[in-house]
Amino acid sequence: RSGNIELVEYLTQHGADTQQIDQHGSTPLANACEGGHHEVVAFFVEKWSGVDKLLGTKKCEAAVNHQDEKGCTPMFRTAQQGHATCVELLLANGANCELHTKRHCTPCFAACQEGHLDVVELLARSGADIEVPNEHGTTPFAVAASRGHVQIVKYLADRECALDPADSFGRTPFYLALQQAGSGDGSHFAIAHFLFEK
Repeated sequence: RSGNIELVEYLTQHGADTQQIDQHGSTPLANACEGGHHEVVAFFVEKWSGVDKLLGTKKCEAAVNHQDEKGCTPMFRTAQQGHATCVELLLANGANCELHTKRHCTPCFAACQEGHLDVVELLARSGADIEVPNEHGTTPFAVAASRGHVQIVKYLADRECALDPADSFGRTPFYLALQQAGSGDGSHFAIAHFLFEK
């Protein structure tokens, strides 16, 4: 959690279990990813991959795709926090971007919700499905519109995402943006105007 790479290396050299699971189903890798500690993340994946090419790759993929009790993967947790360097490391080591939480939220959904455009771009370029809805039928595009993330909305529109999918409550991205248009910094109004013009 602290990101102290020297301590991590020391503990590992003295037999610490790098894949120990805590009471919430979380691993040291997931905690490092959430904190954006890319040196620790790189240390873990290099250690696992370096053991044996075939065995190490399988061990690494299992670790980077481990889901905790809520279904969160290390990728989900780092995407949610906007740690692009950690996202790149996980992508390079077998992370599955389609794994979702128990509420059916993908890493792309989390990045769109929190406004991390660089992470959304990385995931989209890696081939991740950028339109998977959550348990309520809300798409990443819709959640970005509801949160006022103008650049993400425009980016996803340029990638030809569906612009008007209704969620299970019948709300469209236009409706969600318009609902918030009277408050805040004007970003919701800008999104509503952008969608109206589309």
